[in-house]
Amino acid sequence: NLNDYTVVQPSSSFTLSGSYLRVNGGDGTFNNYIRYDTYGGTILQNWTYETIIKPVDKAVGGYGISIGTININAIASSEWYCLLRLDNHADNGKMHIYRSGAQVATSTTGLTYSVGDRLKFQFNKTGMTYTATVTNLTTPDTETVSYSPALNSTTETTSTTSKPALYSNGGIQDIEYFKYSSTDYKNSQLAFIGDSITEGYVATLQSQRFSNIFADQGNRKWLNIGTQS
Repeated sequence: NLNDYTVVQPSSSFTLSGSYLRVNGGDGTFNNYIRYDTYGGTILQNWTYETIIKPVDKAVGGYGISIGTININAIASSEWYCLLRLDNHADNGKMHIYRSGAQVATSTTGLTYSVGDRLKFQFNKTGMTYTATVTNLTTPDTETVSYSPALNSTTETTSTTSKPALYSNGGIQDIEYFKYSSTDYKNSQLAFIGDSITEGYVATLQSQRFSNIFADQGNRKWLNIGTQS
């Protein structure tokens, strides 16, 4: 349902090309995107964004495509997203994890691929660890990168006004699908609801959060949905 999405494309285009969504252009920034408005995701402990990409034309000026979150009130504010470089740059095939516009992690090596290959690109959050993985489904190659932020910094907490998004950073790619999923609300026995302190601000380790200490003592299934206020 197109009414579930918002498209912002000052220097790119999102069009249907057969059974694919064709993403064309971009200026190397995170200002061009398609956003899913029905559901948010940043208060969740665990989520996964997944897409299958077929590169059509590498970006001449650089960059590629990104998946992650976008703050509906301020671009690149309180956001987590991962850029997959699909270009002729030295970082071609590498993934870069970003937090609020700042790069925090980069994969060691780039994925081996050719134009027309099917690439499965995933970005997930498990607790407070963010992991990106890209797999070439046409040829056997996989790359991954992870980042675990410090919980005692307000700059690492999440936003309450974020939505799933696919960003166009440059080049031309065909998108088979873009999927967002979470297992958080399945079979939970406890829910901890509150602000950034509940989420883990001032705790030096995730295991030292009140929710972890309390719930783990009884071996309960639980969910922490504290978030930045």
